[in-house]
Amino acid sequence: MRSLSVSARLACLAASIAFFCVGCGGKVVIDREAPPDDPPDLTPPPCGRDPLGAPAPGDAIGLLRYGFTAQWRGMAKTPAGWVPYEEYPVEITFDALGRYEAMCLFEECAAFYYGTSQPVPEQTYEIAGLVEDGTGIGKIRISFAGTSGSVETGDLTEIRLSQDLGQLNFAFFPSWSGKDVEAVRYELRCVAE
Repeated sequence: MRSLSVSARLACLAASIAFFCVGCGGKVVIDREAPPDDPPDLTPPPCGRDPLGAPAPGDAIGLLRYGFTAQWRGMAKTPAGWVPYEEYPVEITFDALGRYEAMCLFEECAAFYYGTSQPVPEQTYEIAGLVEDGTGIGKIRISFAGTSGSVETGDLTEIRLSQDLGQLNFAFFPSWSGKDVEAVRYELRCVAE
C-alpha cells in the first residue's frame, strides 16, 4: 500500500473537517458592541409646541401637523434580522418649518437607521395628508452627509397621534432603495405643557 503525500494528507484533513462541520449550522456572528448596561433615559421630554399654532377645531390634517411638531423620545423597531439593533432608543425633534433633528441614543446607529446622525439642513419632512383609516402619510429626506453626501426621500406612513398629542407612532420606509422592505416602526412620547 502506498503512503499519501503531505499535500494529500492535508487535503484529506480539510475535507474531513468540512464534512464534520456541515451539520454545525450556518450561524452568522455579528461583531458589534452590546447595548449599554445602563439604558438611556427614555423619560418623555416636554413637547415644546407653540399653543398659538394650534389648528381650528375639526381641522384633522392641521391637528396631525400640529401634533407631529414636537420633541419626541422613544423606541425604533427594525424588521426581524436587521442589525446592529432590532430595537433602539431615539430622540427626534420635528419643527414647524418642516425640518427635523434625530439621534439614536446608542452609539454607532442613526435614528432613521440610514443616513447621518448629525443635524444638517437637508433633513426635512412633510406631512402630506390623511388616508381613509385616519392615519397620516408623508415624506422624509434622509441625508448621507457623512458618507456619499446624497439626500434620499423615504416614506412616512401609519402616522398616529394619541388624543392628548403625547404619543406618536409611525412607520418609515426607505422607498429610495427600490426594494420591497419592511418598515422601521417608531413609538415616541412627549409631555404636553
